[in-house]
Amino acid sequence: MGGLGPGRRKGEGYSMFGNFAVGLLCGILAGLVNGVFLLPMRYTRKWAWENTWLVFTLFSTGVIPCLFAIIAVPNVFSIIRHSPLSFLLPGLIAGCFWGIAQVGYGLGVGILGVAIGSAVISTTSTISGVLGPIVVYAPGRLLSSGSLILLLALLLIVAGIYQYAKAGGRKEKELAGKDVAPQVVRGKFRTGFIICLVTGVVGTAFIYGGKSSTGLVDAAKAAGAAPAFAFYVAYMITFNAGMIPGVIYS
Repeated sequence: MGGLGPGRRKGEGYSMFGNFAVGLLCGILAGLVNGVFLLPMRYTRKWAWENTWLVFTLFSTGVIPCLFAIIAVPNVFSIIRHSPLSFLLPGLIAGCFWGIAQVGYGLGVGILGVAIGSAVISTTSTISGVLGPIVVYAPGRLLSSGSLILLLALLLIVAGIYQYAKAGGRKEKELAGKDVAPQVVRGKFRTGFIICLVTGVVGTAFIYGGKSSTGLVDAAKAAGAAPAFAFYVAYMITFNAGMIPGVIYS
C-alpha cells in the first residue's frame, strides 16, 4: 500500500521495470549478434579480403543506419539538411575514428581468428566503454562506490586479456612450421593482438558521437521523433561517417 513511495505515480514502477527489461533484452540480442556477425567470413575465403570488407561496410555503416533513422525519425534528411555544422561535427569526428576501428576489427580478427580476436576486442571495448563515458560525462562519479566495483571488475577483465595473450603466443609457437588452415589476413599473433587492443579502445568512439550530438537529437524530437528513438539521427551521421575509412581501405 505504501510501496509506491511519496511522489511516485501508480504504474511508474512498472514502466521503469518495463524499460529496463526491454533494454536488457536488446543488450542480450546485440551481444549475440555481435558475437556471430563475422561468421559469414568463413564462406567468403575465395573473395579478396578487401571485397568482403567493402560489402560489410556498405551495409552495416551505410544502408542499415539510414534505414533505421528513416523509420524512427520523421523527415530525417530535412533535419540534417537544416542543421548547422556544429550539430553534425560530434558524429562526423567520432564516426571517422569508429570507422578506423572497424577496419582494425576486421584485420585483427582476420589474423587471430574469430574466437580470440572477438574476445580480445569485446573485453577491451568493455573497459573503454565503461570508463570513457564516466571520465568524459560524469568524472565526479569515478571514485563512487559503484565505480570502484566496476574498476575491480575491469581489472579481472585485464587479467583475462593477459591470459589470452599468453595462450595465443604459445599456440603460435606450437603451430610454427605445421600445416594449418590459412589465415583470412596474414600476420603475426603479436601484430593481430595489438590491432585488437587498439580497436577495442577506439571502437567505442561512436558512443561520443551519439551522446554529444544533443542539438541534432533535440531537433529530431522537435520534428516528432519519440524520445527513445530520436538519437537514431545522431547515430546515422556517426555510422555513415564511419563508412568512409572502410570504403577507402577497401
